[in-house]
Amino acid sequence: MRAAVPTLLALVALSAGCIGISGPADLELAVARGSGARLDRVVGLDVGGFLAGAALSVASTEAGLDLDEGRIDRVEVGVYELSARDGLVEGTSLFDGLTIPGWTACVKVRDRREEVRVFLQPKGETLSGVAVLVRDGDEVVIVRVKGDLAPIAEQAIRFALEHEEAFSSKDEMMSVAAWR
Repeated sequence: MRAAVPTLLALVALSAGCIGISGPADLELAVARGSGARLDRVVGLDVGGFLAGAALSVASTEAGLDLDEGRIDRVEVGVYELSARDGLVEGTSLFDGLTIPGWTACVKVRDRREEVRVFLQPKGETLSGVAVLVRDGDEVVIVRVKGDLAPIAEQAIRFALEHEEAFSSKDEMMSVAAWR
């Protein structure tokens, strides 16, 4: 009977929409269309509702941050294997030319077979979404967080500025300070 409880809780979470197994499918499709490559999903996970809020509460408590003003509504994570490169020339970026309607690219980093893109979704004067896309060789990870993220971003920037000695260069600090 005890073994049935976790299974029952998982089924309730799935049926209530708190947990899904698809990951950020629209971003997966956008990357595939934009690059001509094929991504095979290894793992996909969506967490929303109560579970997303609980995760933020635990993370902020562990980090010693006061994030009562921010809210995370949904977190989507997808891990993919880059399995076909029909339109992708070796040495080119998987994310070059990638646009996501309603989102703004704000960070682009590339080093050989590794690359990172960060997109922000503004909503009026606030921040309602962050998407991070990472490629390391043939592995691609896509993470999207949605909610009232401006207070969370402000706390993160404040934390970074208070702990600037942890940064390896002044350039990194300047890029963080620019978001202030």
